[in-house]
Amino acid sequence: MSANVGVFVDVSNLFYSAKSAGVEVNYCRLLEFASRGRTLIRSIAYTGIDPENNSQRKFIDFLASNGYKVVCKDIHKYDTGRIKANLDIEIAVDMMLMAQNLDIVVLVSGDGDFARLVKAIQDKGVRFEVISFGISTSNELITLVDRFTEISSIPDIFRNGGCGGSVMAAHPGAALGTNDYRN
Repeated sequence: MSANVGVFVDVSNLFYSAKSAGVEVNYCRLLEFASRGRTLIRSIAYTGIDPENNSQRKFIDFLASNGYKVVCKDIHKYDTGRIKANLDIEIAVDMMLMAQNLDIVVLVSGDGDFARLVKAIQDKGVRFEVISFGISTSNELITLVDRFTEISSIPDIFRNGGCGGSVMAAHPGAALGTNDYRN
């Protein structure tokens, strides 16, 4: 019997890490890899949304039509021009609530703020895995998890990998209203 897995994607963290690396992530391939050989119970993508930016709807619809439940929160715009929508609490609460039905949790984020969450999930007897860019992942997170996967080691994880035969590859920049997420 295969292990039950839940996949939790911190879209903002992934977007900025990918942007820094100059790549675009294929969200379909990401989900395929994270759930390979396992029974996928739930996959959730967490993203900030600008209510004034209609183009983000396409990206959210894309995720929803490709296996993700999407949890959105309005972004906060600061006077400095900085924008933020912190969904760490939503991710943590969802993981804790679902842990009893999972054998494995996969977090796609390098955020060290999740270190205590890793321990709490592991204390429930659930394996904890992280997929992220190593250079932007907290060392504490890498040390704590049962398995860390450097995202660039995943075959076809970057743009042009396609989704189930489709030519579409998700681009995290669409979550912030930048760039097109199609090939």
